[in-house]
Amino acid sequence: MTDRDVHLPVAAQPTIDSIADYTRAAEEAGYDCAWLPETWGRDAVTVLAAMAERTDSIDIGSSILNTYSRTPAMLGQTAATLQELSGGRFRLGLGPSGPVVIESWHGVEYGNPLRRTRETVEIVRQVLSGETVDYDGDDFDLSGFRLRCDPPETPPPIEVTGMGPKAVELAGRFADGWHGIMLTPDGTRDRLEDIERGAELGDRDPDDVQITAGVT
Repeated sequence: MTDRDVHLPVAAQPTIDSIADYTRAAEEAGYDCAWLPETWGRDAVTVLAAMAERTDSIDIGSSILNTYSRTPAMLGQTAATLQELSGGRFRLGLGPSGPVVIESWHGVEYGNPLRRTRETVEIVRQVLSGETVDYDGDDFDLSGFRLRCDPPETPPPIEVTGMGPKAVELAGRFADGWHGIMLTPDGTRDRLEDIERGAELGDRDPDDVQITAGVT
């Protein structure tokens, strides 16, 4: 069965209430998930919390929170908190965004986006487990801390964006899902092959990787 998701607009929205109203309308229409991006307007986490508070059954997802402006540990804390607030309806969408936004808006060097995304996914999983986080990577080195609150009984899925073959392969290998945007039908078919290759490299079943295809 194919789920129906909706990606909410962030531009030209007068209030948080208007975004929450879209979410409620999607829930009433039978949509399965409402995704909210984060750009250079309202921060997504605050708005996602409002969306979760004002709905009952629809999943609430970030698509995407970038992997540069928040640390992996903070992303893990955020995912745990929104999973608690939503009663288990949160889906964590991550991605590196692009160098223009990361460097010109956040003032952070873009670096190696594939490596940073992979390490972020791995660290967030450790945080959500509730166990002490010990991680020795190229971009991040963490040790000695764990969540001070109870971890989610059901950890939220971690889904990543990507358009190039290696980025999509990474999603198939390490993440619970992949978000595809601005792709032609042929491009989508090519990227699905990348998902399958990544899943094989990760010794996983490709069917376990949730595919979210954005259509304008």
